Amino acid sequence: LFIYSHDTWMAGITASAGGSSHLNDIGVAPGADIHSARVADNNDGVSNIDLIAALDGPNGLITKHDCRVIMTGFVLPGDPDGQSYWTKMYDYYAYQYDVVFANAAGNNNLQISVHGDAYNGITTGGLDVTQDDEYGQVGSVSGSGLTSDGRRKPDVVAPSQNQTMPSGGSDTSWYEWTSSGGHTSLSTPHTAGVAALLLGLADDSSEPDDGHNEVIKAVIVNSTFPNIKDKSGNLTDPADPNNTWHPDRGYGRLDALRAYQLLNTAAISEGVETTQEKGWAYTTMTKNYEEDSYLIYGEKNERFVLTVTWNRLITESAPGVYNEENAPKFNLDLTIKDPSDETIFSETETLDNLEKVDLLLSSDGVYEVVLKNSTKKDRSYALAFELLSPIPGDFYPADYIVDYSDMATVAQ
Repeated sequence: LFIYSHDTWMAGITASAGGSSHLNDIGVAPGADIHSARVADNNDGVSNIDLIAALDGPNGLITKHDCRVIMTGFVLPGDPDGQSYWTKMYDYYAYQYDVVFANAAGNNNLQISVHGDAYNGITTGGLDVTQDDEYGQVGSVSGSGLTSDGRRKPDVVAPSQNQTMPSGGSDTSWYEWTSSGGHTSLSTPHTAGVAALLLGLADDSSEPDDGHNEVIKAVIVNSTFPNIKDKSGNLTDPADPNNTWHPDRGYGRLDALRAYQLLNTAAISEGVETTQEKGWAYTTMTKNYEEDSYLIYGEKNERFVLTVTWNRLITESAPGVYNEENAPKFNLDLTIKDPSDETIFSETETLDNLEKVDLLLSSDGVYEVVLKNSTKKDRSYALAFELLSPIPGDFYPADYIVDYSDMATVAQ
């Protein structure tokens, strides 16, 4: 379905510098360079030949223009099970070229769409405006998870309603989108813009590994705000460990400032105790069944938020022929132990290539994060973490919600 100015809108949300009559309507990353490639014919058809050429042809976005974020504002028909030609293509380029793919969850409210089912990208759902001009509820059409093969997508949600953007009418045309529903073509550019901001920060830092797409993804997902209402307006109870991820909101609302602050800290090292309140790591496991251990000091009643992610391996056996690694796929088992060496979290499922945990700490001391390679394969991975104090007024329990329980605590 052709929508006039659709891609101009997306580019504007990502990188607009504003205008004489729209001084405050700047994009998420106004200093970013924007390149575009046409992949649809006049009948809205998308061919694999055109899409491959757009990415790494003679004028390819990745291979010629060195684009490090690929934003896709269209979705394709098919089963969102991670096995389509299109999804394998995106995961191949993410893995082989270290590119961040910002993918739309799609506007089919019943399920995630292709490419939103890609393992290695960041899939974004759409938010509507709620009270006080906050984006606090997932829109009704935003694609919900799980994927058809049972993986946790979307990853994040971002603003969709009430967007003021450059339009294709002229060099000075603007358009205001006010419709509710959580349309993901307008939310995905926010994720692309944040990724661009983080890559700019990485370019200026002395850290050698902070620009890898695994690090960017881990930082973005870890820094989301999870207390977002679902499509029906119900709270999603993110403090419950079973609700860290939710089918409508993913892991939560994009937070550019928190993501920037998280990446702008020193990398932590495996096996070395740290007292940092936030940080990240990037390393490669090269040994069969290898274990890495991270030692992080936390205090009672802090929330320990941690994300680990790695890329699915897709290879190309011939031009345009993409192959998944032989089973079993690379996987990391995640275990967290408290200062008494008691296991307080354990995750061993093998479907997802991203794991996020949000725990309320029960005591002061050093918490151990153990990552175990459950296969004989090697792979790079990224880790990001934050130790968060309760939000203002959220006294007890620290559950991201200020309610009667907190007021009762004040009254005591």
